[in-house]
Amino acid sequence: IIRINSQSGKGGVAYILENTYGFQVPKKMHAELGPLVQEVADKSNEEILPEKIKEIFSREYLEISSPLQYIGFQHSGADGKTNEVECALSFAYRGNIMTVSATGNGPIDAAKKALQTAKLPDFSPEFSVQYYTEHSLASGSDAKAVAYIQIKYGEKFYFGAGIDSNIEIASIKAMFSAINRAVKYRPK
Repeated sequence: IIRINSQSGKGGVAYILENTYGFQVPKKMHAELGPLVQEVADKSNEEILPEKIKEIFSREYLEISSPLQYIGFQHSGADGKTNEVECALSFAYRGNIMTVSATGNGPIDAAKKALQTAKLPDFSPEFSVQYYTEHSLASGSDAKAVAYIQIKYGEKFYFGAGIDSNIEIASIKAMFSAINRAVKYRPK
């Protein structure tokens, strides 16, 4: 039995997410996720059940869709002769739908560069990808994949997570999650 309360460490939250729901949260991400759960425990002054931990994780990382909302991603290239990937990335920014294109050394790099070409008012999409990992949430051909991406935005680091049956799309969703979290938590 693992009990999560206001005195719990970061590892307990990650343990619950992995052993109950299959999320292998990267160790680097524990320091960001743990305080979010601890804040809820402090306010409620009660133990946090696994369902609540998953709810916090989902709300904070998987469902965050503002100011950038992922719509679609298509790419071509990486034919063995070159690693270059060309992509078209569609997203909504404060309700306005945009499609941008770019070329990169893989799907994540191409999507990052495409996003950075967008001219968005009141938002600078300048960031760098610092860390990336992925895993399957189950076994079998219909399993969903989860990706975790850490970005550097300004002088701070932020994680994001994404789920999809296509690992490349899960990765792009994780990048959007990290960017939205950076906007939400960046110093004013």
